[in-house]
Amino acid sequence: MKTYRLIFSIIGILLVTALHIGAEDKQYLYETYSPYMNSHIHPNEWRDTTLILKLSKELSLPWIFKQITSIQHLGREKVEYDSYDVKAESHFYSQPFILNHLKYAIPDTIFIKETINKDGTYSMSIWHTMDSIYSLPDVVGHITLFTKNNYKYLGVEGLREYNYITSWRKKELQEYGKDKYPNGFYRSNPAPSCISRVIIKQKSIRIDMFKYYDLFWPNDIKEKL
Repeated sequence: MKTYRLIFSIIGILLVTALHIGAEDKQYLYETYSPYMNSHIHPNEWRDTTLILKLSKELSLPWIFKQITSIQHLGREKVEYDSYDVKAESHFYSQPFILNHLKYAIPDTIFIKETINKDGTYSMSIWHTMDSIYSLPDVVGHITLFTKNNYKYLGVEGLREYNYITSWRKKELQEYGKDKYPNGFYRSNPAPSCISRVIIKQKSIRIDMFKYYDLFWPNDIKEKL
């Protein structure tokens, strides 16, 4: 009997677990810290996280958003209004694009990029492959679809960032999106992004998440995009 309980406990841990990988460098916040500092990665915020859950029969983007939001808040409890909450508001998740996105075909992997812009506004991008990147503003109305035909509007650096995310080059993105400028000074008005890779399997769903600031690319990067 004890053996069976142990097996069930291990299965439970595998199906529902969250792994918090501590950041190497603590985030810098001014002594005049304010709960309105929405566009900062906070000192105890989870920057590199994996969440594995049992697959829900209610699988949808709103359901996935709910799981992501629950761990995004960890370490951000003092923020008076968290822009990451936008995706949990009815005007956002009730849009037909959001509600119907997984209704007919469920991809193996979904990438979600959330950015708190320097002016405090929120934006999201969703894609499965680089062939179709959907960009959504915080008040969903006009959804922009980026394909190979209009990648030029992403710009070279924007396209490079999406390529790095899709290839899951997390180390480089975290390195180029550090808290400090290349000259060593801390950022006063950063724009953080939270990246989620959602891997859907037959019985489980895995959410890998990490965060970084707007990127400073090294001058010697010359990949063919």
